[in-house]
Amino acid sequence: MKRIAMLFPGQGSHFRGMGKELYEQFPVARKVFDEANDVLGFDLAGKCFEGRISELNLPDIMTLSILTTSYASYKVWISETGVFPEICAGHSIGEFSALTAAGVLSFEDSLRIVKLRADLAKAVADSQRGAMTIVDNFSKEQLEKLCDGLSDSEYFAEISCVNSGKQFAVSGHQSVLMELEKEVMKFNGNTTPLLMSPPFHCSMMTSVREELREKLSSCKLNPPEFSVISDFTARPYRSESEVPELLSLQVCSRVRWDEALRYIADTDVDAMIDIGPSSVVSTLIRENGNGHIPVFSFAVAGERDHIKEMCRNSFADMSNFINLCIKETINCKNNNSNAKEYSQAVDYINELIQLKCTNNDTITDTVDKALDLCSQIFELKSLDHRVITGKVNKLRSMAEKLGNIV
Repeated sequence: MKRIAMLFPGQGSHFRGMGKELYEQFPVARKVFDEANDVLGFDLAGKCFEGRISELNLPDIMTLSILTTSYASYKVWISETGVFPEICAGHSIGEFSALTAAGVLSFEDSLRIVKLRADLAKAVADSQRGAMTIVDNFSKEQLEKLCDGLSDSEYFAEISCVNSGKQFAVSGHQSVLMELEKEVMKFNGNTTPLLMSPPFHCSMMTSVREELREKLSSCKLNPPEFSVISDFTARPYRSESEVPELLSLQVCSRVRWDEALRYIADTDVDAMIDIGPSSVVSTLIRENGNGHIPVFSFAVAGERDHIKEMCRNSFADMSNFINLCIKETINCKNNNSNAKEYSQAVDYINELIQLKCTNNDTITDTVDKALDLCSQIFELKSLDHRVITGKVNKLRSMAEKLGNIV
């Protein structure tokens, strides 16, 4: 197991007791929840572990709980395996979790923006009587026709998330959604109203976008440590500079989740991991088929242990680690037009290859040599220093799983 995609869920993955097991078993998870409590100024952990479900359904508590539990799960995953994803995607609020995991947004900034997003969305829902519902076992074309037929210039319903070929979220005015739910049932479809949810990902939320964009623009944004797919484009962010625009557009635009999953499938990853508090995403993928790529849920103990063992086996010896170093240095883009310096980078890559073939040093010495060569190669290719730090830290974390390394 060398290449994984990580999936961060959105609403619907929350439940009473979420994150409690992680908090009790892993110090790194406790640190995440404690930071959330400090930043927010209230006991979010207590609401996740022991709170009433009616409280967990409040827009701000729900989204903050999902973000925090998902990020805690990710931190536990890294501490236990050292395996970073090649690519990740987040459904709705999960996109914040994905960008936080990739180091683009700090956890503190994500918490503050998610809280703002929820408060702004609730204000829209209260003033315009907006809501959301899930529609299952229905075709996209048929649902589009229903939305168009029931909407007028003042009141409307729109497909807000395409989760699969037969599951969708619809957002809009509550009165229109109630009529739509009746029509769906007539055609043997199923509906599940999202209680207390604002009308995310539809044009009713356009007024929220600008304030979110300004807030995101004021944050310190870092280059992603791995690819993150935008829900708005269903393609990876090209740089951190796109985050304010695309992430603010997401709140008032359709989530193209089915397209994001197809894109991931085309990257030839070995597995997809649902890193959220429950198995909502992995269950949906299995029910609708995901081609040849296995999907695992981090929330299910048996699946978690299985995927951890597969990842451990993939880093069982030093040659695998050196191969990863070689891959990282070869695949990263060269931004240096100086031919002499680029030639030196090629020489260092050859030294990495020789290190794998003719090495008699201790594991610690070999890792230090390999990481030093990688750092120099990244420098010679003129990578941003923040990117270099992220790549070297990623490789070091993987090396620590080889054992006997301090």
